[in-house]
Amino acid sequence: MSDPTAQLADSTPLAVYEALRDRADRTLWRGDLDAARPLYEQALAQAGEVGDPDLGDRALCNLAALLVETGEGASVMAGLRQVLMRNRDELNCYLAAYTLARAHDLNQDYKKAIFYARIGLDRVQRLDAPERTAICHNLMGNLLLAESRLDEACAEYERALAATAELPPLRLALILDNVGYCRLLRGRHAEGFGFAFRSLRMLRRLDARAYQRYPHLSLAYGYLEIGRCHRAVRHGFAALRLAEEVGDDQTVKNALYLLGEAANEIGSPDDARRCFETLQRRFYPGQQGLIDSLMAVGVRRLLNLRA
Repeated sequence: MSDPTAQLADSTPLAVYEALRDRADRTLWRGDLDAARPLYEQALAQAGEVGDPDLGDRALCNLAALLVETGEGASVMAGLRQVLMRNRDELNCYLAAYTLARAHDLNQDYKKAIFYARIGLDRVQRLDAPERTAICHNLMGNLLLAESRLDEACAEYERALAATAELPPLRLALILDNVGYCRLLRGRHAEGFGFAFRSLRMLRRLDARAYQRYPHLSLAYGYLEIGRCHRAVRHGFAALRLAEEVGDDQTVKNALYLLGEAANEIGSPDDARRCFETLQRRFYPGQQGLIDSLMAVGVRRLLNLRA
């Protein structure tokens, strides 16, 4: 792969920074986090050459957002809090708050995550930035749903949907899936399926393979709810396969729950037991009696696919 900085050797430091950032963004949204990381790191170094402190903070936030998603958020949280404390630039404060919220979300510390997400919403509402507003409402919906605050979560997803006019297709597809899942939870099945399938079609057109695990999981849940268990199995296996590819243990766990329950309802107890045995072995090795409990009692309505 050619070095983008070499290609821009005669450009200004700011132009080099912008080229690196744009290339990093495109790489990230293709789902290639490993390739995006060195580009964000080079952009951060280049921002130092520009000499603009606000640009440096923005480059730090961009790199931090990626590191949070790869499990390295602890290394950048202090820097993000410093960006917030400096309070020099509304966009940087929003980016720092959003990324801190996402880091606490991944650590399942939802109260802290909601605290920072509220700061992010406050900051972004001072900007004319509907895309970022939608993204922040979507995150808040996820956090509230993780806290089992269903009505508040659904309201946040609807606000995210209302602010999607300028959203990139990938972001929109993920919001559509969340809206669909919420409507499935509320028993509005036709609407829920409509949103989830629209999300899946968009992700397929974008060739965003890894992200397709989310609407597949929503559809597996929805089909279980209406008794279409064979369709639930098909979507559950698709979600499981994609989650395994990207190492998403939470989606793997939820897919195994749904697949086991679907197999049980179809009348395939051996398949159900295999799913639950895998679930116990991988995630609950010391929990005796789990398999028998799951074989006897359906748990899908106790699951939170967004936690």
